[in-house]
Amino acid sequence: MIPPNYAVEGNRAYQNRVADAAARAAMAAGLSHVVTLSSVGADLGHSAGPVNGLHDLEKRFDALGINVLHLRTAYFMENFLRNVGMIKAKGIHGTPMRPDLPMTFIATKDIGEVAARRLAALDFQGSSFLDLMGQQHMTMEEATRGPPRVWK
Repeated sequence: MIPPNYAVEGNRAYQNRVADAAARAAMAAGLSHVVTLSSVGADLGHSAGPVNGLHDLEKRFDALGINVLHLRTAYFMENFLRNVGMIKAKGIHGTPMRPDLPMTFIATKDIGEVAARRLAALDFQGSSFLDLMGQQHMTMEEATRGPPRVWK
């Protein structure tokens, strides 16, 4: 995983430093299997904003010659937590994403369970990826609106 750092200048350079350090640590530890936290769109390598750094992370780990599984995940549901006040007050999430774009959301707990299960089983070989999506597509408008209310 590359933890976000919103204060750093040169985000892509920061992402590459973290990816390099993680890859070196995996090799120094003699790991045979690694699971990375990546993202939908990491296969593109360009025109995907911060996800471009995850493309680089995947390539660095692929080059190690060990067994690596990249979990390409959907948008984290927990990302809504930082804007709960805005969502409650204005009914918007306040991101640069289009409010009418259907996408999937996933809880980080669900990602962690998959990563733990796959690492315990060591059931992957070479370099591979697994897309982890939510149960349904929703727009930001739908996600911030919340469940339908029943008025009595």
